[in-house]
Order: sequence, then structure tokens, then C-alpha cells
Amino acid sequence: MSTPRKQVILGAYLGGVNHHTAWWHPEAGSQIAFDSFEHTARTAERGKFDFFFLAEGLALRERAGEIFEQDIIGRPDTFTVLASLAAVTEHLGLAGTVNTTFNEPYELARQFASLDHLSGGRAAWNVVTSFDAFTGQNFRRGGFLDPADRYLRAEETVNAVRALWDSWEADDLVADRESGRFLARAVAAGRAADEIEILPSAGFVLGDTEAEAVEKYHAVHDEQVTGQTALILLEQIWNRDLSGYDPQGPIPDIDPDPDAPPIIQGRAFLHQDRFATARRLHEVAEAKKLTLREVVIDQFERGPLVGTPAQVAEQIDTFVQDNGSDGFILGSHLVPWGLDEFVDKVVPLLQDRGVLRGEYTGTTLRDNLGLRDVRAATPARADT
Repeated sequence: MSTPRKQVILGAYLGGVNHHTAWWHPEAGSQIAFDSFEHTARTAERGKFDFFFLAEGLALRERAGEIFEQDIIGRPDTFTVLASLAAVTEHLGLAGTVNTTFNEPYELARQFASLDHLSGGRAAWNVVTSFDAFTGQNFRRGGFLDPADRYLRAEETVNAVRALWDSWEADDLVADRESGRFLARAVAAGRAADEIEILPSAGFVLGDTEAEAVEKYHAVHDEQVTGQTALILLEQIWNRDLSGYDPQGPIPDIDPDPDAPPIIQGRAFLHQDRFATARRLHEVAEAKKLTLREVVIDQFERGPLVGTPAQVAEQIDTFVQDNGSDGFILGSHLVPWGLDEFVDKVVPLLQDRGVLRGEYTGTTLRDNLGLRDVRAATPARADT
């Protein structure tokens, strides 16, 4: 008897103004207007996606004390946007990135319970922490927490929120936990493997032929990474003002300065070892004979899905069936219209393969994801 094929989980996200989106494109829409959120969510639901994912920025980013116009993540309040989308969708899950470092358990429990109630059981929480005092300046408690304390507070906050949810009867309350990157650790800690869904983010570029898709991808990516953008991305590694360097010249020949005040504020630092990252970029530049800007184009990439619709469907299906992930959270470089092409051309092929639903069968996000009801498995509390 053959093993059933895994179903592909799909989420959709709407990006901000950064080097991943073509915000300058004449056909691009607003990053903050409700029409953009609505169009993306309706398109995702038309494609039978599982959920719409909304990232959150708690502070406008800065570079050298000035607003960082190359990378603006600020957007309307998460709960307001998701609650509005609940009114214009019926089946789509509504996942919000909400911080545990500065928000309090009671207000989080109340806000997510309200969203879940208004949406009919479609709310999800992407639990995150904040790493910097710069962001904390916007909050009464403010301050900076060391990594261990950040995650301790996050654990305590999630536990407190769940305790508040369990303190009264609720219908189909959803608490979606961020758990994707450490599956081996999660299983070792007692989590069941079939309750953990790994969903990396990815972009996509489609073409009528593979050559056309590749050419289109290179054209878009080449325009996204301007000389100024390349310098700013490297400034996050070097932690120095690199505006005097020529983007068409070599990689900076000076060491990073990790002890200086951060030149970029409000953006999570993804390269933990600045010196090792700088050495790697030098090695790439030398091996491939690349300029500073070309190195950034070559190395600062999410790894998009590129090809014909059939090829992209094959890439997604193969990756999921090989347990590379359980699906993807997809975003387009063109907001908000880019997702339409994926839904129109790739979704039918995934459905033909039998790995994506043809229609929604459940009423809650937990139903769509195939997650068990944790409340049903929790013993009832004794009356006191």
C-alpha cells in the first residue's frame, strides 16, 4: 500500500519596503493601504492557501541616526489589519507576528482571543522576541534583555497567555507556535514530529520557459540591489559607514567593528560572526571575480522558486515530499498583484498532483493544518 502524499501547506505574506520587493515598480501598489492587504488575502484564499502571514515592525529603522529609507518595515497595527481581513475572507488563517518582549500576557490573550472569535477560529500567533533597546524605547517598560532572558520571558508569556485562554470555555481557539527551525531539538524535548510544521519563506519568479524565468529573475534581482542598497547591506556586517566605497569596486579591505554603536538600528542582525561572514564574502569575491555589488547580489538571497509553472510546482512538491519542509510562506516582489500569477498558474498544477486541496474542508485554521485540538486532550480542571 503506497504512502499518502504529503499535503503542501501554503502561507502568503506581504513584504515591506526593502530589497526583496520591487516597491519602485510602476505597477506596484501601496505597502500599507488596506486594498493591498485585502487583495493579497483574497488571492491567497482563491488559491486555497492555509493562511495569510503578517510580519511586524515595532520601530522605523534608522541608519546613522536617520530614518532608514531603504528598508522600512513599519506598517499598520497587526491586529487591526488581521481583524479587517477576517471580514473579507472565510477560510484563510490569519497569522500575526506579535512580540513577547514588550507586550503583556493579558493583553495578548485578549487580543488573540478576540481575533480568533471574530474570524471563527482562524487566528494564529507567530511568537517572536525583540533583541534591542532601540526598539524598546517605544514601550513603557523599555530596556534590553539578554538572549537567555528574552526567551525565558517569551516562554513565561506564552504559558501565561495559554493559562488565560484555558481559564474559560472557548470554541476552537488557535495558538500556532513557531517551531520550525529546530525539529530534532523539538522532538528531543517531547514534541511530536507530526505536530510540527516547517514553513520557510520563499519568493518566486515564473516564465513561459525556464530561460525566460531565469532572465526575469536576474533582471528583477539586479534592479532590487542598487549600489546604495549593496553598501547598506554590508554595513550591517561591517558596522561601519561604507558610503565612501565604490559599489563597482572591491569588498571593503577593513575589519568589521563589532564594538562600535550599531550603525543600523531596528533590524535583526542575521550574521552572528561578523568576521567569519566578511571572510566568506572576500572568498566569494575572489573566487568568482565579483565586485562589491555583485557579491551582495550573489550572496544576499532567499533562494526563490524560479522556472515555468510546471517546474515550480515540481520544485515545491518534490521538496515537501522529501521532507525538506511542510510547505512555504510565499511572497512576491510585486505587491499586491504578484501572488495572482502563482495562484492562476501554479496552484492548479499542485491540485492536479493531489498535494493541495481543491476546496476547504474545515472551518478553522487548526482544521486546515490538520492539528489536533490540544484542549480536547487536556484533562478537565477539578472544581475548587
